[in-house]
Amino acid sequence: ALATKKADRGEPTAAETFADWCDRWFKARGVTSAVADDRGLLRRVHHLIGMKPIMQINRHDVELIVELLDAQVAAGKIAWKSAYNTWSVLCKIFAEAQNSKTRSLRCREDNPIDGVQPPDRGIRRAKSYLYPSEFSQIMNFARVPRVWKRLISSAGCTSPRHGACRALRWLATEWRRGVLPL
Repeated sequence: ALATKKADRGEPTAAETFADWCDRWFKARGVTSAVADDRGLLRRVHHLIGMKPIMQINRHDVELIVELLDAQVAAGKIAWKSAYNTWSVLCKIFAEAQNSKTRSLRCREDNPIDGVQPPDRGIRRAKSYLYPSEFSQIMNFARVPRVWKRLISSAGCTSPRHGACRALRWLATEWRRGVLPL
């Protein structure tokens, strides 16, 4: 009965799973694209700790997560940066579970990540840029389709991320006002 009352008030209980606690944490953070990204990253480790009570997760569990992430990188299933981003979210989660500003999220006296080495880092990819002479060649080359020229010129001028370029809708673009619907 006491555990039910605590859960009703949004307070942690001894039986609260990692997944349930994360749901409360995400709700406390609000709805943002970062929350959606973090949820996606946590799917990689859900099968290891998702149903385990958050208060019972220990260093051994965290080390298994690191081994899993390193193995997925080695197998080419994920990029090293994705593994490291997953690790970063776990670090935030356990720091909040131990010492959140929101008292109802605090449920741990310790942080099981303390002292555990993160996943291996890989080689950072070089970013590619077009030189002005290359840009001019593309724009003047007759065989480059107009849609590609528009995409390249808008990307060159606004420097959006890849996903924003893919989401760009030409018909909704307000060229006279200088508004790109990203």
